[in-house]
Amino acid sequence: MRHLRASRHFAQIVFSSPSRGSDQVLKGFLLSKYAYFELCSSLRLSPDLENVEMSPQMSSLLQPQNLRPYAMVQSVFGCAAELWAMIPAICQLAMNRKSELATGDDLDCYRTFEDTRQRLMAWHNDSSSNIHSPQPSLQDDQNPDTFTEAGDEIAGMFMQRALLLFLQEAYYQQASYVQATNQPLIDESIALLRAIQHTSWATNSFWPSIVVGSYSITREQRDAVVTALLPGTFPIVKRGLQVLRWVWESPDGVCGFDGLARVIEANRTDYCIG
Repeated sequence: MRHLRASRHFAQIVFSSPSRGSDQVLKGFLLSKYAYFELCSSLRLSPDLENVEMSPQMSSLLQPQNLRPYAMVQSVFGCAAELWAMIPAICQLAMNRKSELATGDDLDCYRTFEDTRQRLMAWHNDSSSNIHSPQPSLQDDQNPDTFTEAGDEIAGMFMQRALLLFLQEAYYQQASYVQATNQPLIDESIALLRAIQHTSWATNSFWPSIVVGSYSITREQRDAVVTALLPGTFPIVKRGLQVLRWVWESPDGVCGFDGLARVIEANRTDYCIG
């Protein structure tokens, strides 16, 4: 997180500077990757005040749709740029809801929750699918990376479900309730994760994969998440799997975003967003 805070000033300079020739490609790469890491780091509860103030909601630099002129943004966010752009608003909802529950003041959180939920449920990729539609698939005998559009769409559907979990915990403020009432959604999410396991989209879905895994209950679910993240030869993957094991093995039965925050703090480590 410290690295991201240190990068914000430089990212703003790059964003504001004019592009010339080949610089456009490098600029697009730097800004798209920065926006990805900033948004991914916000996919947690509860973000500190500084992160909310510097969120994409406050800066056009970090809105994926504002990076569309750069070709690189497609390979980072794919068809799900609209979904990623919802993360800061859900972070803000989480903070408002916590205040609403503590003070009893009406901060209009339920309306915000419902409006955001409807937007997530209605999301689709060029009218091809939504949460009620049949899931696209990649055949076992096909090379997934040659089917970019299908992999992109599946990754978008996976992100859609991860954000539905995020939204619910932001509003209900009870990870155990979200876990208990969303097992079918978690099963769907894990199935989608396995479908993109061997595609290039698995990389940018890494932290959302950890999030979904943190809500899993059964041995079958957890084994499927571990398998989807293997081989765990990269340090970041090993770290993510360790964080999941801390959640799963916690004597307090923690789960979800709250569980991730608790075990990360207890083990004096940091988030592993990718």
